[in-house]
Amino acid sequence: MDDPAAVEDPQEDAPCGQPPERPHRRLPRCLAATNVTGRPRELRLNTGEAGLPEARWTDILDGSAFGGEGGSLAIAIEPYGVRWLRAGA
Repeated sequence: MDDPAAVEDPQEDAPCGQPPERPHRRLPRCLAATNVTGRPRELRLNTGEAGLPEARWTDILDGSAFGGEGGSLAIAIEPYGVRWLRAGA
């Protein structure tokens, strides 16, 4: 019998909105961030170092847009807030 721990998780490489049975080789197109503090925060990422595409990012919850062009992405997050971002949207 095969070891269940050795089975690969097909969802591990699936991008946002793509079924897990179709693995991809592209950069991640979704990003989730949570602020667990009582103060507004700004998350700053170097897209190249983080393995993210240089693209405009849109929050799928409220439609806020964040620029990721030029290798830098800054995301404002309200106290105890969340951001669910999609690249190129």
